[in-house]
Amino acid sequence: MIIKLLRLLLGYVEFQATGGFPERFLNLCNINGITLWNVQNDGVKVKACTPIKAYRNIRKPAHKSGMKVKIIRKRGLPFFVKYNKARVGVLIGAFVSVVLLFLSSCVLWDVEVTGNTRIKNEELLESLSGYDVRVGSVKSEIDTKSVESQLLKDYPELSWVSINIFGMKAVLEVKENKDMPEIIDDNIPMNIVAKKDGRIILVNGYSGTNVVKEKDVVLSGDLLISGIKINQDGSERAVRAKGKVFAETTTNLSCEVSRFKDVQLISETNVRHKIYVLGVEIPLWVKCKGEKLYNGKKLLKGDSTMLPLGITWDVSYVLNYETIEMTEEEMRLLSLSEVVKKKRNEFSDECEILKTEYKKKATEKGIVIENKVVAKENIALEKELFVE
Repeated sequence: MIIKLLRLLLGYVEFQATGGFPERFLNLCNINGITLWNVQNDGVKVKACTPIKAYRNIRKPAHKSGMKVKIIRKRGLPFFVKYNKARVGVLIGAFVSVVLLFLSSCVLWDVEVTGNTRIKNEELLESLSGYDVRVGSVKSEIDTKSVESQLLKDYPELSWVSINIFGMKAVLEVKENKDMPEIIDDNIPMNIVAKKDGRIILVNGYSGTNVVKEKDVVLSGDLLISGIKINQDGSERAVRAKGKVFAETTTNLSCEVSRFKDVQLISETNVRHKIYVLGVEIPLWVKCKGEKLYNGKKLLKGDSTMLPLGITWDVSYVLNYETIEMTEEEMRLLSLSEVVKKKRNEFSDECEILKTEYKKKATEKGIVIENKVVAKENIALEKELFVE
């Protein structure tokens, strides 16, 4: 293998000799120290290979043996360079491409995060970038064990972290802690009181003494289930009252919307493109004026992964501030949306809306939407019981 490589680097020719005495020709070549290989002699003609310098001396043995020599093929680096002198740029480009390919194999082309559900990918990738684990980082300079330890310190919600490098891709595998159930101390005496006014529909007490019954009307703060439990012998003891008390409640929500509203309008939009190479962004022109709105990225795609080569762009905008006058329909829709937001915050999951009414009232400044909500909801609220 080494001999073949040397022959290609130094160059050689494949020739054919005909019309004389082949055996004499081969003997004379041997006597004159001319190296031949791949010799084929059928008694009429001879085919063989010889180095460039040796071929220059082969005409004397050919003349003495009556053979005519003809080159069939020229092979090797000297001939390749000679024939491609006019394509020096192509050769340089090919050489640079090989060098860049070698260098690119030493850096990361992609970073991936798996196993996370509560922590966002962007947050973990930003943390990795702070520890020099990002697209374009030199693989040999990454201390995975140190980065894993730092991530566990930065994110207490992670129970396990592992960074693996496969080829030109780094994969961060994480495992998040499971949510621990809230521990309730049953030794703390508690009453259950009403958090809203309402008419009792259902009392479902698990522990303690029920104070109210169905169809009773209670006010906010009234006792529903007492934490004082009477034993069979007539004595009393303080316990943690537990249970659910459903009542029919009435809640009034309202929202006022002004007819005049200050708004921000986009008067100008600008886009700036950048060339993205191994995590480095090269702007094609100066920064756009205005505030950044969003950015995008489009990368080249390989057989199974995205390549770290492509184009990114930033979109910025210029704002103008104006005061506009809304129509009656616009004010109504806006106020309704605000009332719906308040309703979502007001009622818990343990709630059933029984009836809802909307009223619209015009004012000098705009309109007011009033929403009356009748619901069936759990009004039980724990309140610590202090025993002397």
